[in-house]
Amino acid sequence: MFFTIGLYISLTILVVGLIYKVSGWFRHSLTSADKELGTGARLSSTLRAVGGAVLGVNLASMIKAFFLDVLLLRRSFKEDLYRWGMHMLIFWGFILLVFMHAFESQISEPLLPDYISTLNPYLFLREFFGLMVAAGVVMALYRRLRMPRPRLRTRSMDVAAIIIVCVIILSGFLLKGSKIASQSEFMRMVQDYSHIYYYEEEVEALESYWVQNYGLISPDLEPPFPKELLAEGQELNDLFCVTCHSQSQWAAVSYASSKLTHPVTSRSDGESLVSFFWYLHVLAVFAGLAWIPFGKMFHLVTSPLSLLTSSARGKKTDPEVSAVRRNMELDACTQCGACSERCSVGVAVESIPNNNILPSEKILALRAVSSGHSLSSRDQKALAEGLVVCTNCRRCKDVCPVGIDLQDLWTTVREDMLRNLVEPYSLSQLSLDSILRDQLRTRKDEPFWIAAGNMVKDYYGDAASREIVLSKKANTDQELVRSLENTFRYCFKCKTCSSACPVPDYFENPVDSLGLLPHQIIHATILGHSDLAASSRMLWACLGCYQCQEQCPQGVRVTDVLYAQKQAALSGLKTGENK
Repeated sequence: MFFTIGLYISLTILVVGLIYKVSGWFRHSLTSADKELGTGARLSSTLRAVGGAVLGVNLASMIKAFFLDVLLLRRSFKEDLYRWGMHMLIFWGFILLVFMHAFESQISEPLLPDYISTLNPYLFLREFFGLMVAAGVVMALYRRLRMPRPRLRTRSMDVAAIIIVCVIILSGFLLKGSKIASQSEFMRMVQDYSHIYYYEEEVEALESYWVQNYGLISPDLEPPFPKELLAEGQELNDLFCVTCHSQSQWAAVSYASSKLTHPVTSRSDGESLVSFFWYLHVLAVFAGLAWIPFGKMFHLVTSPLSLLTSSARGKKTDPEVSAVRRNMELDACTQCGACSERCSVGVAVESIPNNNILPSEKILALRAVSSGHSLSSRDQKALAEGLVVCTNCRRCKDVCPVGIDLQDLWTTVREDMLRNLVEPYSLSQLSLDSILRDQLRTRKDEPFWIAAGNMVKDYYGDAASREIVLSKKANTDQELVRSLENTFRYCFKCKTCSSACPVPDYFENPVDSLGLLPHQIIHATILGHSDLAASSRMLWACLGCYQCQEQCPQGVRVTDVLYAQKQAALSGLKTGENK
């Protein structure tokens, strides 16, 4: 009765929690544009997209992703063998335990006609699968405690997940071990599967044989036993037990744990100890089931969905489907920290006390925003700063083991955030090409800096535009700079040039001392802000070492651009045009 009631309660909580969490993907909104999309429209668009993916050309990609990415964890294998091995042990150990233990009457017995859980190879395999999970948990604990990774955070959800898994596995081993050592369990089997229950001498002979060979602990019998008694016990064992019981030593961990119960079972029949571990094991399993939608284990559901969605994603996606996908991906994050380890600006956390610079931390903040939780002004500024410093290098997206399009999350939220700001971040990666991307694409016939200047002029008015951008007037001193358009237009603002430059290392606060760093000078050049570039001390402190240009992943001629800006500025001074 207890098992049935507990199972129904945990399954009810599990189903209700899953419905609530999944429905949130269609109800919650990450951006202001998402809020305008109704739940019904999202649901219908998603169903059409799923149907199209299953029936269309993406089916093969989804099948490939299911086997390679979901079942074999290919993405983790490429990045970190240790973490891959850890997750494979836990994942496959649990899956196989569910098939061969939790649902043995529904799966193992119908598929394996000779299946008996106490008979080899199944006795050994069940023990081996549990040992796989235990080994994976030990690796996880060792990784957290003895192999600290940079920027890897351990949270209460991580601790809770490890505790639940540990309790389930350890209580399972101890339950099996207490059954091995329990006389009451032995007597119950004798009563159920033999006719010698009422013959004390035969029961004593069989019990002696089990004490000698099966690890049974009897409060009444202790070795050594007479050879005749053991011979009789072996005969009875071969007659009644050997067809459904392999030696307990095949369950090595449980057999070893049975020795730990000796102080209890040696003074009693062990029934109370078996009951205690049974209740502990069952309660831990029920708690784990009920907790799945509300804790870290929810990624057991969302991670496969994210991987399959990533494999089936087309070039063009409906806004309704994108909104659902982003909410789902927020829940799919496992907080493994892989993205934060590879983040190109993650090192900034050592100097700037803002965890939202790290991708895995931004996920938590965006999850709160999507759920409708209002952030404090301090948290809002921290999130904005974390989005601002992102260099769009896409490293976080490339290494995500569950296929989350992290770059899309940052870009979408960042653009939504900037639309509510009065002034654009014109010299950062959050420039006019982010704020006015769609409008700028319509001005293909104009150079970028001219199109951007005209957009700002139209948006802010003539007075403002004259102060913050150059007009269409093409000064002769700018021709040299513009001749390098074919190089600096490929800049994607990764800040590698500024990192490689030796000049900032001579200053305690390079930004205050130098004005603009190399990547900002390049961006100012793209926007046509040559006056700002010329007034930067960095331009005149440049050593001409070409380190920035050699390290640029896009082949931008950074040093040449700086030389051109200096020559243009000097030309302006000679003609008296620069003040």
